[in-house]
Amino acid sequence: MQHIKSKHGRWIFRLASASVVAALCFPALAFEEAPMLKEMVDAGTLPPVEERMPNEPMVMEVIEQPGEYGGTLRRAILGGGDQHNLVRTIGSENLVRWDATWTEVKPNIAESWEVSPDAKSFTFKLREGMRWSDGEPFNADDVMFWYEDVFSNRDLTPTWDSNYVGPNGPVVVTKIDDYTVKFAFDTPNGLFIQNMAYGFGYYPTAYAKHYLKQFHIKYNPDVQEPGRCRAGCL
Repeated sequence: MQHIKSKHGRWIFRLASASVVAALCFPALAFEEAPMLKEMVDAGTLPPVEERMPNEPMVMEVIEQPGEYGGTLRRAILGGGDQHNLVRTIGSENLVRWDATWTEVKPNIAESWEVSPDAKSFTFKLREGMRWSDGEPFNADDVMFWYEDVFSNRDLTPTWDSNYVGPNGPVVVTKIDDYTVKFAFDTPNGLFIQNMAYGFGYYPTAYAKHYLKQFHIKYNPDVQEPGRCRAGCL
C-alpha cells in the first residue's frame, strides 16, 4: 500500500491511503514544498503544494523536531503474512488515529465523526479535496468500493476482521454524500473507533476505485484474459 505524504509518488500496487501532507504546526506560515517536487512545480508539471492540499488539511504537532525529506527505507517482506509490515510503514492512514501518546483518538483521513447514542452507527466526514498519488480525488466512492467490492466479496475477503462484525453479522456501510459515510451495526460496538485507530485489519481508505476497478471482475469481465489489465489481476 502507498502512504501518500506527497501527491505524486507512484507504487506498483497503488493501494494508496489517501492521507494529506502534514504541515509544520505553524498555521500562519505557508506550506513548505517537498524539495524533490520543487523542480516539477517550477516546470509547471505539478501544481504548487497549496493547490494540492485538501480544504481542511490535517496538521501534525511536532514532538521533538521536524523530520527531513529523503532517505531509504528497506524492509524484508517474506510472504503474505507480512502484510502488517506494509501497514506499519507505508499504509497506515485510516479514518482515525491515536495521538502520539496513545491516549486520545484523533481525526485523520476523516475530518470528524459522530457516534450514535446507542453506539451502533458511526458517521465519518471525509476531508474534502484529498487526492490519490496520481491526482485523482479521494471521496466516499473509494470507501464504498472497499465495502461493496472488496469487503463484501467473499472471494477477496473470505474472513472478516472482527472489528467490522457484530454478533449478528457484518457492518453495513452507506454513502450519505460524496464526503460522508456511515458504518452501522445491529448491536452496540463501543470500541469500534478505538479499534479502527489501532491500525490493523482492513483499511476502508486503502482502495482507489478509479484504479483498482480495472482489476475487478465486476467492472472488467475480461480481467483474466492476457493483456486485459496492466499489472496482475485480483
